[in-house]
Amino acid sequence: TVAAIIKSRPGDPVKMCLVSIPRGCPPGDNRGRMYKTTNLRTHGVWTLPDAEHRCGGA
Repeated sequence: TVAAIIKSRPGDPVKMCLVSIPRGCPPGDNRGRMYKTTNLRTHGVWTLPDAEHRCGGA
């Protein structure tokens, strides 16, 4: 668990930036994109993927 996420509250404004897209994925499998998120209330920052598995995974 990321501490910055725990300090966030529902409704907090955030800024999300796409920082990477995996290569060589099967057509239509868009999982595994990495996002850097900043909570604009707490100024906490975290970088996490949009899915538990990368593209082509389980």
